[in-house]
Amino acid sequence: NDMLIFLVSKSGGTTETIANGEILLSALTPTFPDILRRVIAISDESAPLHKEAIDKGIATLTLPTKVGGRYSVLSAVGLAPLFACGVDIDALLSGAREMKDVCLTSSMVDNPAIQSALTLYAAMHSGHTIHDTFIFAPTLEALGKWYRQLQGESLGKEKDLDGNIVHTGITPTVSIGSTDLHSVGQLYLGGPKNVITTFVSCKEYTRDIKMPEERIFPELVPMLTSKRTMVITEAILSGVKESYKKNGIPSMSIVLDGISERTLGAFFQF
Repeated sequence: NDMLIFLVSKSGGTTETIANGEILLSALTPTFPDILRRVIAISDESAPLHKEAIDKGIATLTLPTKVGGRYSVLSAVGLAPLFACGVDIDALLSGAREMKDVCLTSSMVDNPAIQSALTLYAAMHSGHTIHDTFIFAPTLEALGKWYRQLQGESLGKEKDLDGNIVHTGITPTVSIGSTDLHSVGQLYLGGPKNVITTFVSCKEYTRDIKMPEERIFPELVPMLTSKRTMVITEAILSGVKESYKKNGIPSMSIVLDGISERTLGAFFQF
């Protein structure tokens, strides 16, 4: 019977959010007559959702007006649901603070955000209109999609600062290793040279399984015997990077210490 529903909309009028909320709450009311006591509404303090929630006795949280939706992951919008799910948000914020300090350093060489931004800027102006985040950790697919939204909404612009029509931007995509090597790898290696890639991998993976000593098909790919999945993944990634290099495909690499609240917080801030 433990249930908590978050209605999240900065403007308080997002069609999908309100539609899903109405359907879910209506369906649950017969089972949970006190369903509104299990709801937390998160929006801008001036949003209609905030006022409506207060009028109906629903708990509310707000995010600062100046924080746009695409930047809201480290506000109540992201932190409250994560906390409710048992995520260590203190560690998440700690990782973000560490990265903030790194990115405010005076040394551009040691600043990963500046280095990434400069590389992407140069790529955009040399005909690389697609930025593919190639994640070699399937559990981080949603993180890649979050980054996709951040780039798409931030860089896609109809006008420049002087009001001139420019229709500029870079198209963000997400690939998952090694699955997408078999689905779109041929396109990346043999297709148009209009893609810049950021590889995302980990030093340590949450699950590292050892291949069995006694295999069912020992004659097939014999080098796999006794290898751990992390070693196999690293070998595949290394080969992919080498192929990209030989084919003249520009790329960057981000290596996380592992998959944890601290590293994800650092990635968000980066």
